[in-house]
Amino acid sequence: NAFKIEIVTEEFFEKYRDLFIEIKEALDALIENNPALKKEFIIKNVDSADFSKKLLGQIVFLHFLQKKGWFGVDRDAPWGSGHKDFLRQLFEGKLMKYKNFFNDVLEPLFYEALASDRSDNDHFYSKFNCKIPFLNGGLFDSINGYDWVHTDINLPNELFSNDAPTKEGDTGTGVLDVFDRYNFTVKEDEPLEKEVAIDPEMLGKVFEKLLPVNERNIKATFYTPREIVHYMCQECLINYLATELEGIASKEDIQLFIRMGETVIEHDARVIQRGEENSAYSFKLPESIRKNAGVIDLKLATIRVCDPAIGSGAFPVGMMNEIVRARQTLSSYLPKSKERLPYDLKRHAIQESLYGVDIDPGAVEIAKLRLWLSLIVDEDDIERIKPLPNLDYRIMQGNSLLEEFEGIRLFDDKLLESNVEDRGKQLAEAKKKIDELQRAYIDQHTSGKLTDTRGKEIHAEIKKQQNLQKQLLEKPVISENMGMFDAPSRAGEVLKELKSLHSAFFSATQRKKKDEIKKEIEALDWELIEISLTEKKKGELLEKLKRTRVRPFFLWKLHFADVFREKGGFDVMIANPPYLRQEEIKDIKPQLEKAYQVYTGTADIHCYFYELGFNLLHTKGTLGYITSNKYLRANYGKPLRQFFKRNAAIVSLVDFGDLPVFDATAYPCILIASKADGSKNNFLGCKIETNEELYVFQHVLEDKSISMVQNDLPENDGWNIEKSEVQMLKIKLDGNPDNTKPLIDYVEGKIFYGIKSGLTEAFVIDEKTKNELLSSDPKSIDVIKPLLRGRDIKRYQIVASNLYLIFTRQGIDIHQYPAIEKYLSQFKLDLEPRTSAKDKRGRKAGSYKWFEIQDNVAYWQEFEKPKIISARFMTEPLFGYDKTGAYTNDACYIISTDDMYLYGIINSKISWFFLYQKCCSVQNDYTQVHIQFLQQVPIRIPDAKQRASIAEKATQIIEQKSHGKKTDLLETQIDRLVYEIYGLTDEEIGILEESIAR
Repeated sequence: NAFKIEIVTEEFFEKYRDLFIEIKEALDALIENNPALKKEFIIKNVDSADFSKKLLGQIVFLHFLQKKGWFGVDRDAPWGSGHKDFLRQLFEGKLMKYKNFFNDVLEPLFYEALASDRSDNDHFYSKFNCKIPFLNGGLFDSINGYDWVHTDINLPNELFSNDAPTKEGDTGTGVLDVFDRYNFTVKEDEPLEKEVAIDPEMLGKVFEKLLPVNERNIKATFYTPREIVHYMCQECLINYLATELEGIASKEDIQLFIRMGETVIEHDARVIQRGEENSAYSFKLPESIRKNAGVIDLKLATIRVCDPAIGSGAFPVGMMNEIVRARQTLSSYLPKSKERLPYDLKRHAIQESLYGVDIDPGAVEIAKLRLWLSLIVDEDDIERIKPLPNLDYRIMQGNSLLEEFEGIRLFDDKLLESNVEDRGKQLAEAKKKIDELQRAYIDQHTSGKLTDTRGKEIHAEIKKQQNLQKQLLEKPVISENMGMFDAPSRAGEVLKELKSLHSAFFSATQRKKKDEIKKEIEALDWELIEISLTEKKKGELLEKLKRTRVRPFFLWKLHFADVFREKGGFDVMIANPPYLRQEEIKDIKPQLEKAYQVYTGTADIHCYFYELGFNLLHTKGTLGYITSNKYLRANYGKPLRQFFKRNAAIVSLVDFGDLPVFDATAYPCILIASKADGSKNNFLGCKIETNEELYVFQHVLEDKSISMVQNDLPENDGWNIEKSEVQMLKIKLDGNPDNTKPLIDYVEGKIFYGIKSGLTEAFVIDEKTKNELLSSDPKSIDVIKPLLRGRDIKRYQIVASNLYLIFTRQGIDIHQYPAIEKYLSQFKLDLEPRTSAKDKRGRKAGSYKWFEIQDNVAYWQEFEKPKIISARFMTEPLFGYDKTGAYTNDACYIISTDDMYLYGIINSKISWFFLYQKCCSVQNDYTQVHIQFLQQVPIRIPDAKQRASIAEKATQIIEQKSHGKKTDLLETQIDRLVYEIYGLTDEEIGILEESIAR
């Protein structure tokens, strides 16, 4: 079934992408040939790609709803009796005549029929002579408020339906032709659906894949599979409740409630109905959950969750489903009141709990679309449904990582402060008292001991504490650094007003009213920015900011001020940040360096998202991210690892290695952590190592996770998911400095990179080409060197490649080698150093000449000497010995020495254990050995007898392998001798060999 889902998803994506491209191209042509349309789009800052994405989203949304029969309903007929193919009937002119389908039909449908409240007219829309529901929401506002009434956008009708056959059984390639062939469903709250259909989860995949390949690589977005979303949302919710309910319910009880609660509702309802437990019927939900249902429900109702890289909205939708499922489970144990419908609980979660930001406007629109779909489509009674909420100030566009524009910080966080320490204590105390009072009310009510008098007393005291909270929150801001200017007081007033306006905007239905509120909110936002700015040219900066369609910044404590003023930060930060390498964010590195402790010049972007996430949490918040695992062991991850040690209590760490969690190899791992002291913390670590484990990874976690001590994680070295005894063994091998040297010191610095020519096809030649060059000019032999590649290096052995390197090092007089010059000249355009980033051909910029090796290999003479050669990618220790004077490419390192003792040590299991622990795993179970880790391999200084014994056996291995003989026994003997030299016990040997077993 999962395979079928993938097939349908891929097929739907291909068609969806083609539709998007066709619409965008048609729109671009209209804009180019219609000055009035072009002017309107420029004035309103409308982008053709965003327009095309939104149009497809609008049509998709209606395909989900028309199957309910809510469109085209006759005036006196009940909801649900409408046309299940309403859009098709519109296109075929059965409900009205038209000339252009988009301009005459779809725009009025979107921006008038669906966006206007006609409840006083029983929702009747005269243009189509039928009832149309009022849906509201930003989905049915014209993009950026362009004037759809007076602007003609005559997209070709053929875009929506045509009669062009494509293949047997598949006629028509228009939007309606394609969508009509699929079954649309909205249910996406479980890891795997029984019905293979188009659901919002598939739309998420479609969005992530919709970007052109080059743009997708830049944005580096990958869709998070629903199994991962399900797991991460549950784990974050469990940790949030465990923190909030400390002393009330154990984490084990909370885990059972979140993971299994929904499955026991019916069973426990029968126990409640019988009025007592017995041998046949007893409660399955723990007593601590049942007894404190009211308190837990309140915690779930007031949670604040944010995704700072929201993409297509997988995590907010997932968190909403988990919150609603948990609250429904609690309903049976709460005092009976009005029915708690899933629709109402979802709407409450969307309004009160969910926030998100993304740099891509298209992502923001898709995330909103999925929340709207999840809210409305699984509710069959249209009378229960309110108009779609406006999500503009919940899901927002911006660069999450930056709060500056052109080097200027746009919002002063001090505007949120007001005698921070004192007020924070008072707020915390008031919150604690309210929690205690609510718990007392539930306990006494459940036990039947609550009298009317006591109930009124508790309610009165709760009201008193709530009023105190309100007064504290409304208290004007006081900042010592603001001078005599009354800005702090005004800022407090503005923030209070903004909260009220955001709440009003969420539920506003009339377009005029929405526009008025939005205008007020924007004016107040700009006022707060103006208060923050002190630069002389702030007026020019503000005008520039207002014209920016894609904001390259996001002001967290301004736009989500209510979260920070009321809670001090989010309860949960959850995300799948983009997979951007450091080379792709060079334009913003100066800003990142200024803003983040974890900055290094080579850090990938996920490092900054981690620090951002922790900074945005309140004092005991929970973070759950899935990112590349590179930070665990890479040098650039060292500041981040140190940041975690100081600021986080890790809950769990799951490493997927190179398994295909996404459509590309991204080496993902999941980190769940609390913003807390982790010095005495234990956490669960797990490696998911096979495709079979990946498909059932949640079950594997239960069986395979190991307990790890956070304090044992090294400060300066990489982290591995290993048992504590493995960590202790690594520390032991690193120790004993008196008789141990790192490899780089042992060989007196003589470890070098292989040669990077810059253009392999020019400088690497085969035997035939070598002979031709020598035949033409025998002097060519001076610069033609035997070449070894990484794949040619085996354990204790080198396999000849029969390839050669033209080694024209920098400073060579090429005219002395005419045959070489002539041969290389055919590649000249690709060999020239580039002079600018715009150059399409050539090697990297530099001072070298076109015929020279790209890098200045000052140590080239070391290749001529006896040397140990190391491969860069290994599945076991791959070190060969060469004394032929061969050169190597950049997939190798060389250690300039003829020390056979070292040769035995470096090929031993101890050496491999060290490298395996330090270095990053890459695709196909390889370990990538970086030179800085190779340099650190600890080499014990032996006595004369030990040195001679290992050197003798290593020499014998070289000799026997050269004659094709097996050397397993000799290799084992060396390993045993090395264990003895390093002082390992039998138990430690067992630990080591188990940890490196593949």
